[in-house]
Amino acid sequence: MNPRRIAGYLYRFRFLNFLVAGMALPIFGLMQTKPSHHVIVCFIAACVITGAAGYLVHGELIKATLSKRPPRTEYISEPLILGELIYETDVEAPLKDWMQHETYQRPAQISVVGSSLRFVTPPKTADEWDYVFLDPAAYRWKDFSWNLKFKRETKFREYAFNFRYQDFDNRYRYRFEDNKIFFDKKVRGGWGNNIASVFFPMELGRWYELRIDVCATLFRCYVDGRLWLENSDTDLAEGSISLILWEDNKETEIIAEIGPSKVHQLIRNPATNVTQLHA
Repeated sequence: MNPRRIAGYLYRFRFLNFLVAGMALPIFGLMQTKPSHHVIVCFIAACVITGAAGYLVHGELIKATLSKRPPRTEYISEPLILGELIYETDVEAPLKDWMQHETYQRPAQISVVGSSLRFVTPPKTADEWDYVFLDPAAYRWKDFSWNLKFKRETKFREYAFNFRYQDFDNRYRYRFEDNKIFFDKKVRGGWGNNIASVFFPMELGRWYELRIDVCATLFRCYVDGRLWLENSDTDLAEGSISLILWEDNKETEIIAEIGPSKVHQLIRNPATNVTQLHA
């Protein structure tokens, strides 16, 4: 196995490594003073405690590392069908349709690289943002599939893709943070964070393909063609899309690039029971 990968695993499970070392030292001491059966009992107890504590802290990481497929929820319904293209980024002028939030997006921090949007935001304060959106008054969709490419070049805190976006206080999102994908919502200003999450380690500098399907009360998040989260909610029936990047540690620069977006109408499979989509 690659030594760098081994070192990476040791670092990821550092809590577990420290716990094993801490349990091993008393056992070695017992070996010098107690009968062998006492040592065996202590060793078994130490293994049980270490295993339980390790799973509590690293459960998702252990499952994702040992499994060839990522953990995910079960399907709520049958596959959905892509319909007509209803929006596409103008590759000649990628910024044309995106509105920049008057408070949270400084024009100097967003630029165009080919057909992509590039965000570069220095850590001047403990509350740095990049925030663009398609006008919900002009783009108000109910059932749609949003496709784009994205990458991050620094480990800033939040990389969020908002859908059925109505305004800052009303939106759903799939958020990439702390090596996970989260499903969140904000409705009438109240947050519902971490409704669901799955382990997803992001590599710096790598392009990922994102697809978000939204149909009735069913939402799906795909990365590189693989389904990672499937969720259901009834609060917001329609809206637009937005991109929000955020950092609050006053140390990390936000550097990211987002490729052109395509939005297709999403059609229910005629064979699918409509009630399944509202379950």
